[in-house]
Amino acid sequence: MNTILFPTDFSECANEAKEVAFSLAKLFSAELRIVHVVSDTIFKWESEQHFSEAVESFPLLPKLPKVVTETNGDNRFKEAVSGIEQEGANRGIKTSSVMLFGNSAEKILEEAKKVDASLIVMGTNGASGLKEAFVGSVTQWVTRNAPCPVLSLRKAGDGGFKVDDVIYASDFKVESENDNLEQVKILAGYLDANIHLLYINTPHYFEDTTSCTERISKVALDHGLKNYSVEIYNHFTVEDGVLSYANLNDVDLIAVSNHQYGLLKSIVEFRTTEVLVNHAKVPVLTLNV
Repeated sequence: MNTILFPTDFSECANEAKEVAFSLAKLFSAELRIVHVVSDTIFKWESEQHFSEAVESFPLLPKLPKVVTETNGDNRFKEAVSGIEQEGANRGIKTSSVMLFGNSAEKILEEAKKVDASLIVMGTNGASGLKEAFVGSVTQWVTRNAPCPVLSLRKAGDGGFKVDDVIYASDFKVESENDNLEQVKILAGYLDANIHLLYINTPHYFEDTTSCTERISKVALDHGLKNYSVEIYNHFTVEDGVLSYANLNDVDLIAVSNHQYGLLKSIVEFRTTEVLVNHAKVPVLTLNV
């Protein structure tokens, strides 16, 4: 793992993600790339100077923090980003930062490709109802299209980012999904964590326990897994089953493969990964297929 991308909007959940990003950058001796995007939700900012001039001239924005050119010391957004960069450096982490302008999700994805990020770590407030179906959180959009794994979380936990138990949820039938176990195995090895190979048995795709166990055990053997258990859990839906199992067994991290469907398919076929990102109480690691 060479570069970890950490997008921040300085919110509470972003600050939780910051601690996790610091921990993982330290653990893997990776560079931490800190990103803040000034959103163009209301106006399309062409540059930092353009935004500054608009704030100065538009009468309805008198209380907005000034974002001005690099030569001016009153750049509060840039100061905040630099503060995070310095905090990481003080912990012995190689850090860099950038402030971008535009659509938050798009700019985060562009930066991830530009720096060839190995992992994106970001906070999420989740989404629900119509927002979840038709708009979604920034994290949800990043997860849907990211060129690398994405670790999303609401809260790092009272004891910081400590992972003893990891779920890898799958049906263990697709080779490309099974290959993602290599990344889970590496992460679990660094964290000294147990892996729960979880299959959710639903009424529509019900399988007997013996067949499931044999298939999953073979996948585990093929990938040389250690410190793992095979878990068959019954529930009405896959996503609710994963959430329920995670809550009942006090797991610390959920890992799941991400098929990165387009928007239309995501609306028609509700995606397990995005439901987990929006509703899980513990961090969710999405791995691309």
